[in-house]
Amino acid sequence: MKNVEKWKPSLVIKTGRDRMRPIKRNIYRGSWTIAQCQAEAYPQALSFAKGKLLDCGCGDLPYFDFYRPLVQDIVALDIAEDLRHADIISDLANALPFEDATFDTVLLTDVIGHVPNAQLLFSECIRVLKYNGVLILTSPFMYWQTTTPYIYQYPGEPQYQRWCEVFHLEQLQFDSYGGYFDVQLDLLNKALHGPIGARITDVIRRVLKSSGILQANRRRTKYSYPLGYILVARKK
Repeated sequence: MKNVEKWKPSLVIKTGRDRMRPIKRNIYRGSWTIAQCQAEAYPQALSFAKGKLLDCGCGDLPYFDFYRPLVQDIVALDIAEDLRHADIISDLANALPFEDATFDTVLLTDVIGHVPNAQLLFSECIRVLKYNGVLILTSPFMYWQTTTPYIYQYPGEPQYQRWCEVFHLEQLQFDSYGGYFDVQLDLLNKALHGPIGARITDVIRRVLKSSGILQANRRRTKYSYPLGYILVARKK
């Protein structure tokens, strides 16, 4: 990782050992709802990081503060050439520029939907993992179409389960985040993405959460109405 001393939080800020919150001023207002869901769901998965880590599709390394105490070395890779922390610039649509069994951890956060061949990228992440190495993958599922960067597909649970079977992976964590109310709030957030509308949606979410209604709905509906998925898998 380049310019470690210049790193600063970009999307989330660490508020505890296993807690984070979104930095709303840096996030598109129409994405506040899903950003909050991700901030609640991701810390547990990030706690599996270890050893030499590849942050694949690193961006500004938004989760660096979480995995930094857990790893010994960090390699940051992205396709964009204007990122101050990326060690390697590489097109994720092609083979990763590393030897087999190079890393103890591969981190792939909210990237897999942006490549034309998701299975190729998944297989490359497994190839560069050492045996007993860990893949930490997160991705939205119900989300809108964008053009910058392009979205090709968001895999669902059957696809992740199939990949784990094909590549002989042991699942350490597989979960969805969100639920029916979260999906509806996210749609409302995107429809009312102005300064006032986004805050109204956020207040509704906070009221539902403080009352316990949101959590109860998630327990019942998060697998039928997922906003996204989290997979932590070990290479056997």
